[in-house]
Amino acid sequence: MSDDASVDGRIRKAQTLVAALAMGVLTFTGFVVGVVATGTMPPATDAGLASLPLYGAPVAAILLAIAPMVRRRILDSAPERDPSTAVARWFTATIVSMALREGAGLLGLVLSLLAGSATWAVVFGVASVGAMVLSWPRGRDLRERLRRIPG
Repeated sequence: MSDDASVDGRIRKAQTLVAALAMGVLTFTGFVVGVVATGTMPPATDAGLASLPLYGAPVAAILLAIAPMVRRRILDSAPERDPSTAVARWFTATIVSMALREGAGLLGLVLSLLAGSATWAVVFGVASVGAMVLSWPRGRDLRERLRRIPG
């Protein structure tokens, strides 16, 4: 698994998956903003549902905050003894951390629909995609990990 072609393939696969996650958040954010802006779906009137953003927003923020920590925890979970394990662990850590970021964006969409306000969708959609872009899977990170494997 350590040859350049297979490492490049895993990097491209991770980048493709992250791009798909980001495009999904952007697409749904645009849809929700449109639905809320046109008044197609009125805000929830039930007091419990209407107050849900007060509980959901911190959860979305926590998802964004813990994503890099979860990634680091997965990467550092055990010493890497062979390139194949290192590549698999890097790939898993990348996808899991990006899925947490996507979850924050999608939670913002649900909050917007319930509150009848596009603010939650825009804030968490932009934060989610921005976090994905800032932590884009880079080949140099994986190659550096591979160089540190003894032997």
